[in-house]
Amino acid sequence: MIPQENNELGSSSQTSSSLQSNNTILGDSGSLRTSLSSSNLLSMLQPSPRVETLEDIVNRKRQELQTKFSELDLDGDGYITQEDLKRYLSKFGLSRCPITCHGGRMSFVEFTQWMTTDKPNILQKSFTGQLAIPNFQDFCKDLSKMFALVHQNDKGILPDYIPELSNADPSLFGLSLCSVDGQVAHFGNGTKKVFTLQHCVLPMLYCLAREQGTDIHQFIGREPSGLKFNAFSLNEEKKPHNPFVSTGGLVCASQIQPKNSSSKRFTNIYQFIQKMAGCPTTLDSNEDSSQISYSQCTYLSEKEHNDRNRALVYFLRSNGVKGITQDDGCDINDVLDFYVQTNSISCTTRELSIIASTLANSGICPITSERCINDIHTVRDCLSLLYSCGMYDYSGTWAFTVGLPAKSGVSGCLMIIVPNVCGMAIYSPLVDKKGHSVRAVEICQMMSRKYNLSIFGGLMSGKLYNRKHNVFQ
Repeated sequence: MIPQENNELGSSSQTSSSLQSNNTILGDSGSLRTSLSSSNLLSMLQPSPRVETLEDIVNRKRQELQTKFSELDLDGDGYITQEDLKRYLSKFGLSRCPITCHGGRMSFVEFTQWMTTDKPNILQKSFTGQLAIPNFQDFCKDLSKMFALVHQNDKGILPDYIPELSNADPSLFGLSLCSVDGQVAHFGNGTKKVFTLQHCVLPMLYCLAREQGTDIHQFIGREPSGLKFNAFSLNEEKKPHNPFVSTGGLVCASQIQPKNSSSKRFTNIYQFIQKMAGCPTTLDSNEDSSQISYSQCTYLSEKEHNDRNRALVYFLRSNGVKGITQDDGCDINDVLDFYVQTNSISCTTRELSIIASTLANSGICPITSERCINDIHTVRDCLSLLYSCGMYDYSGTWAFTVGLPAKSGVSGCLMIIVPNVCGMAIYSPLVDKKGHSVRAVEICQMMSRKYNLSIFGGLMSGKLYNRKHNVFQ
């Protein structure tokens, strides 16, 4: 805005003063702004900072890489060893190093290639804070405190309707976590304890049936039942309410390679679970890393007290449920036996957390990077059903207080999926009246409150956000 001449300035001295203040300008409202000093004018006349050239950028990036390289090159000989990499990655919970140093060591040139490749890798993510859980050590300290607090809870009972489960040690409590980047952490005295999956096997049965081309929802519904997991109940279409109650599990079991022998069917589901857990896919593997096994004792115990499941499968047949009728060629005894066998597959929280992380990672095992579930829609549908139906008649409360896909087993195990972030598995054999591990439910509620884990957590900030880079920050 151009200043207007002031007619009230009568004296020459005032005029002179006004002219000397030729730097004064009027604001938008007409009020005077502070005049610019000579030093301000000089600073305005200074040339602007030099624009960073491509060469400058390259040199700066090279210096940054050199600094990062020096963090690993502890002895300063210009090379990083395989042990140096393992030691560094272990700070982030990465127990396995997927990067191999040729000849046992890596030069700065090789390091630069790993850090600048277009395909993201663990080394890049760890240095740039892009891991699923970037502040891993602090997170583990917080979780350890919560774990110790919950361990004091000794409420719940040991289930006695499967006699073998009533022999469990009530003091056991273990939690394992595996991120989609392969970060792992274990807490408590129960992470190496082998337990049977029980109904935690049902998501795998569902996914395998879908993977083999079965349109499973011709036979099973998609709604929570609001009833106990082993209730005699069907929906209006004469279908089990969902795949994660006993009736739904029996129908799923009937659709796993129904024309094959029992041994081939069991091998099929067993190897599928092994693959999701990142373990060798053979029943007789001698590798220490494989803890997927089978409890013959639990199988025999459950088979001996299998009247409820037998009644349920006849209930299904009497109501003409597809897949179970005589016209379908279904052998009821074979279905029952196979169903009990799958419930008796065993593992530790360590393997179950990897299985959960495979589901969190769109069906790709974070340990082996192998795709285990080919159709991404199968994973999506499985997680959707786990969110709405995975906790039986507690599913509504679980969705409200935790807000994550999950599945429990009456043996005291619970697996939880944080999509695109991690999978968790918890084992504590003391269960509540609905068949869920008391300690597992409590610590999940604590974690969800602290870290805002609910799948609707993004709404807390007024907008949805990239959970992968905001959870556990």
